[in-house]
Amino acid sequence: MRYPDIEYVLREQKKIVDDAGGLHGVRDRNMLLSVLGQPLQTFGGQDLYPDAIAKAAALGYSLFEIILSSMAINGSVMP
Repeated sequence: MRYPDIEYVLREQKKIVDDAGGLHGVRDRNMLLSVLGQPLQTFGGQDLYPDAIAKAAALGYSLFEIILSSMAINGSVMP
């Protein structure tokens, strides 16, 4: 399974901002790294999110939290 890394997310955000307008970058790079790592979490050697659907839900929920906290510099949906 492939997971988005921070370089990929920032590259995609740049494309969107270039097309739609706004500011590039994120307010808190460490928060973004935390969000991207959410689906990979384990406890006691077991995945907290055991299948692709659970991992996607964890990532989606974490991205939603970014929107609520306005981590993106211009307040857009993409971090």
